[in-house]
Amino acid sequence: MLFCVLEDSGAKTRAAKVWKLRFEAFNANVRKIASEVGAILLDPNQESSWRHPGFIHEDRLHLNSLGHYRVAQAVLARLSLPHDQSWRTPLPPPVKLPLVDQIKQNLRWFILYGIPWAIRRIRKKSSGDGRSPKYPAPITWNS
Repeated sequence: MLFCVLEDSGAKTRAAKVWKLRFEAFNANVRKIASEVGAILLDPNQESSWRHPGFIHEDRLHLNSLGHYRVAQAVLARLSLPHDQSWRTPLPPPVKLPLVDQIKQNLRWFILYGIPWAIRRIRKKSSGDGRSPKYPAPITWNS
């Protein structure tokens, strides 16, 4: 099974535009490879229900628990295995925060995620450097 990356999160920022262009090219290659090798492809870009901030972690890069749950249900559905039928149910529209709260949220993000990222880039370090794996040896998963 191969996965495409969500190209359009619905955000209207410059960073979102760069993300979209970068991942359109990446996904084109994933789709091509899936076609060539006959892989099952999970492509969230085909469904607008993925374009909701309620699936994104506060780091603005990764999925949160609900996002991961929905991806897991999408995989099970794609494999024709038992799954939660409501995984496609749209979330309610996001609440528009007052400008002051948006600024606070952006400042918090910048302190918690933006500055540490910039420091790692300057030091030429990866966020994974010095970290131990959760499972250092292969594990099995029984359904």
